[in-house]
Formats: sequence, structure tokens, C-alpha cells
Amino acid sequence: MPEVGACWSMRQYALTHADLTIKLKELESKYDLQFKDIYEALDYLLRTDKQKVLLSKGNA
Repeated sequence: MPEVGACWSMRQYALTHADLTIKLKELESKYDLQFKDIYEALDYLLRTDKQKVLLSKGNA
């Protein structure tokens, strides 16, 4: 009955693979949100710095 063992192993692999896929998707969404926040903060800081530079050049 090696076929039964092989089928059982394949079923276990498929279930494990599905679990890993779900976990990876959860991690991706979590870190995508974190990086989005970082990019927004950097963009804000760069825009603020650029405005300060432009203002100081205008007053010079």
C-alpha cells in the first residue's frame, strides 16, 4: 500500500503549502502597509525640505 502513503504525503504537502501561502499573503499585506507609511513620511519630509529651500532662495 505505498500508494496510500504517497497520497497521504501529497495531501499533507498540499495542506502545508496552502498554509504557507496564506501566511505569506498575510505578511505581504502587513509589510506593504508599513512600507507605505514609511514612503508617505519620507515624501512628506522631502516636500517640506524642498519648500524650505525654495523659500530661502526666494528671500536671498
